[in-house]
Amino acid sequence: MPDLIKGFYSRLELLRDSILSDAIMFNQFTSETRAKQPEQEFITRKLEELNIDDYEADEAGNVYVQLNTTSDLADRSLLLFVQVHHNKFSIADRFIELSAERAYGAGIAESALAASVLINLLHFLKSEAPPPEANVIFLFSPAPEHEGRFSALESFVERHQHNLAAAVEVNGITLGEIGYRSVGEYTLDIRSRTPLMEWSDTIKQVDAVSAMDVLTELASRLKNIGWPAKSGVFINIANLTSNMKLHRIPNKAMMRLDIMAHDNSYLDFAKNVVEATVAKLSKELKTRIEVKEVMHIPSNIMMENHPFLQKAIETFKVNNIRTKLALINDEATVLLSRGIPCLSTGVTRGEVALEEEYIEITPIAAGLKALVSLIAVTRLTLEERKE
Repeated sequence: MPDLIKGFYSRLELLRDSILSDAIMFNQFTSETRAKQPEQEFITRKLEELNIDDYEADEAGNVYVQLNTTSDLADRSLLLFVQVHHNKFSIADRFIELSAERAYGAGIAESALAASVLINLLHFLKSEAPPPEANVIFLFSPAPEHEGRFSALESFVERHQHNLAAAVEVNGITLGEIGYRSVGEYTLDIRSRTPLMEWSDTIKQVDAVSAMDVLTELASRLKNIGWPAKSGVFINIANLTSNMKLHRIPNKAMMRLDIMAHDNSYLDFAKNVVEATVAKLSKELKTRIEVKEVMHIPSNIMMENHPFLQKAIETFKVNNIRTKLALINDEATVLLSRGIPCLSTGVTRGEVALEEEYIEITPIAAGLKALVSLIAVTRLTLEERKE
């Protein structure tokens, strides 16, 4: 590890309080403002407050800053990015409670923390001597308006892909996990419609079925399919709803279904099986069942044995961070599908649950060290590939 990088570490620890403060402000600001893009407004205001006025904002809602520190402006850059999500929590739920070891509160563990880390790391690298010979783009990209369609991130990558050497998505609470591969996924909305019936009608029509009956039968059949073990196919019933009313049998129902597989050929095979099962059940019950594709994310394994991944693993070991390989977020496929090496990592540990959401404060310093080290690793990886 270069001596200059090591010299940053003690000063990086001083950023922890500022990161926590900004994360809390982010959480409160985005729930109080009436701006159309409150997260982006907070980010631009904070950058201006820190005298970082060379940021750019595009029509898609991306906010980004280019930090050039190499003598050769033709050198490509590492992209550090965060997907900035809007969490619809009440102000009361967003109240942050601090203890010596943790920060508790809805929204703190995700975009609020990751965005604050990027802002403070950018300010640190601009005001301190930056890592040697590394160009970095800091990107704050808005969450997709439509599920699975990362149009803002796609538009940015489309314009800048020839300038990107690699990318790291910064998450909140996955410190120690290196996301490197994506699982293939189809998300389907399956809708059933049956004749309208009241409770009294069921006495006369004992073989009648409701829309909910249709979809629960479908769910049962799909979950009982014996998929080949090597396929890695998993069927997830994400949601099942109906228009149930008092003294009425539901005649409309909808099921959100996720099909996942490690390999694209098995993924497409599983989708065909699901559609065939739907068609068969529709014919048996003489009822209408509609299938709509909501999202399709191909699997991608280009990072297996990639030098950038191997360097990242070594970096985490040097920083005494217990490491495990994990799946990468769906949006990373925007980069992987274009052949751009992409990993994801978190900056601390914590939990997001229905009952409680929190982050651990102490590990934030280790997460920052890992990010700074990854900047240096990107340069080393490029030099080795040139040789």
